[in-house]
Amino acid sequence: MKEIYIHVGVPKTGTSAIQCFIDNHPDVMERYSIGYPSFDIEYESASSRRNGYLLAHYLDDSEIKEKCLEGIKNCLETHEKVILTDEGIFYRMYKSPKLVKKIHEALSPLGATLKIIIYLRRQDDFVYSFWSEQAKEKAAPKFEKYLGSFDKKRINYEHNLKQMEDVFGKENMIVKIYDRNLFKNNNILSDFMDIFGGELTEEEINGDPRVNVTLKDVCLEAKRRLNKGYDDFKGASNFSVKLLRDIQNEMAEEGKLFDRPFFEAKDRKKFMEYYEKSNAAVAREYFGKNEGEELFAPVSDKEVDPENLKPFSEDEINDVYMRMILKLHDRNEDQKLRMQTQKEKIQELNKMKKPTATYAFLKKISRKLGR
Repeated sequence: MKEIYIHVGVPKTGTSAIQCFIDNHPDVMERYSIGYPSFDIEYESASSRRNGYLLAHYLDDSEIKEKCLEGIKNCLETHEKVILTDEGIFYRMYKSPKLVKKIHEALSPLGATLKIIIYLRRQDDFVYSFWSEQAKEKAAPKFEKYLGSFDKKRINYEHNLKQMEDVFGKENMIVKIYDRNLFKNNNILSDFMDIFGGELTEEEINGDPRVNVTLKDVCLEAKRRLNKGYDDFKGASNFSVKLLRDIQNEMAEEGKLFDRPFFEAKDRKKFMEYYEKSNAAVAREYFGKNEGEELFAPVSDKEVDPENLKPFSEDEINDVYMRMILKLHDRNEDQKLRMQTQKEKIQELNKMKKPTATYAFLKKISRKLGR
């Protein structure tokens, strides 16, 4: 029986890394007869690697829907399994409760068994990671304000899983914990491919560059402030992100990166109290755990260095901006030098193209001899 695997996230559980790996390694996918259909559609706010994006956003667009379903059907003809992946599906389910049923209705006529893959991340880690991404890309508020307005129901996993179970059936639910210590080979890619009985070589695991650049501490705060003040700095692929990553590495080597906990342990524990009952239910229903056994590893009680609790000073923020200016200056000087070198090479080539007197004389004789 052919199978369609719908990888729904959760966001911030390595979905970008998984999508990038699948897209970059068609040879690995073919090895295990896994199809990864591409629909030649440019989405305004999503990478084309998110081939399940249509399930979250375009099921009501008959033209796009039919084109994608045809692509999935063709892919099933040559592969035993097909993967559709998009982390937005999980988030959209909360806003659109009927989405799960619509996805099932759209894919069922293809005649394949429909399976759900979902990774669950401890909710406090999720909300902090999600805010960090927002702070890196957009005009995000301070973390305290963001946390105060965050809708906790969005990541009530018991409710989310029940929605999917009612439509797809529990037997077709592959529910995993997003925790490096629990991954096969301590790696999300190995863990994901293990679902399909796939084995990866070390080169395949470590060959791809990191997809998302992680900013933290004062570099993240500096980027957040830039985003709030200037649209030109927004976006995950903005030039400032890689610039700040380099500065972050330098500061870490200099011992000037304190890695302040925007989300302290006491606040994390309080936040997690909301999910205590629902997480316990998920632990029992999907992982066969006994009463009292935790779904996730507990929040760390590790003491935080008082130095790491100091608020950001304007001098620290300005130091990051000064480093950015100096790095841009150095890059501009390097670019000038490369342009000058290129200009000189072009001039040399142009000189070589001009016929010399000797060349003209020899050409004249050659013509006479040829007569």
